[in-house]
Amino acid sequence: MSEGVAGGLGAADPGAVRPDQEAAWARAVRGRRRALVLTSLGVLGGYVLVVVLLSLVQHAPPTWYAWALLSVVLVLIAGSVWPLRSSGARAAWSRRTHRQIRIETALRNHVSIGEADRDEVTAEAESRRSLAASALVGYPLLALFVAFLLLNSGSIPGTGVLLGTVAVVLLCALALRRSRRRAAEARRWLAEPLPPEG
Repeated sequence: MSEGVAGGLGAADPGAVRPDQEAAWARAVRGRRRALVLTSLGVLGGYVLVVVLLSLVQHAPPTWYAWALLSVVLVLIAGSVWPLRSSGARAAWSRRTHRQIRIETALRNHVSIGEADRDEVTAEAESRRSLAASALVGYPLLALFVAFLLLNSGSIPGTGVLLGTVAVVLLCALALRRSRRRAAEARRWLAEPLPPEG
């Protein structure tokens, strides 16, 4: 790949980043920030909707289990959006995300993004490869654990347990598929690391 760029994001010259590349990366950073906020709001809204629907079906207020789970959801959401709490924190988050997007671009498209970042791309590839085996075990165990909690809650009707279990299994399957794809990209990079000139 000495000429041209896969996906329009990798640079053939390690010392030069074209304006359109920087613009694409900047758009990607803004998109991730927007997705982070929308996902957090969506998770909270979805959980509240489920609790309200279950309360209406059962003609009873939410149980202590539902309130405890809500507190966990709120803590996770707060942790997710905490880096966006101030302009300085948002700027630092944007720099980290920009760098991560460049690294992901190099792995996904198997292109060079410059000599300065080559070691970080290789380190990310090694990390992905080592996490792939854990994901094969971790995601199925997570699905089983959540299904066990749903089955033993005692306050969720059978339909809710079934729908919740199916949803968790589907989410874990999607996460496992993504993990395998990322591991394949990492193995490709490690099998043939690109020179700085890409």
